[in-house]
Amino acid sequence: GKKMSVFLDDMSMPFVNLWGDQITLEITRQLIEAKGFYFLSKDERGSFRQIEKLQFLGAMNHPGGGRNDIPHRLKRHFFSINMTSPSTRSIENIYGRILTVLFNPKKYAAEVINMKQFLVEATISIWDAVKRRLLPTPTKFHY
Repeated sequence: GKKMSVFLDDMSMPFVNLWGDQITLEITRQLIEAKGFYFLSKDERGSFRQIEKLQFLGAMNHPGGGRNDIPHRLKRHFFSINMTSPSTRSIENIYGRILTVLFNPKKYAAEVINMKQFLVEATISIWDAVKRRLLPTPTKFHY
């Protein structure tokens, strides 16, 4: 009775081989279509492992600039939603509202409440620096 959601982050990252295939994405496509996969190891070659009740969600940037498109055979299993990155002003508003709720005047002194804008600006500044410095690569995809 259990279900599992699988989130595929940065689907444009896998390497394209000489034949134009992205092996990891082909395995993913097989898992979605066949609801399982075949083993290739010597002892279990050809054995099929069925996996049920999986829901797949994926994220990726637009292809180009070193990012690959995903195969159409895989893409047809998803629906696309295009989302642009929020502006700095939007992020300031979001964090500002969150901190306004958290820094309730009934619980905190005015000195703490007045730090709200500084915390928002510092958080965004750190995020921008990390985003510029720690770019994702196939070997360090976790940034």
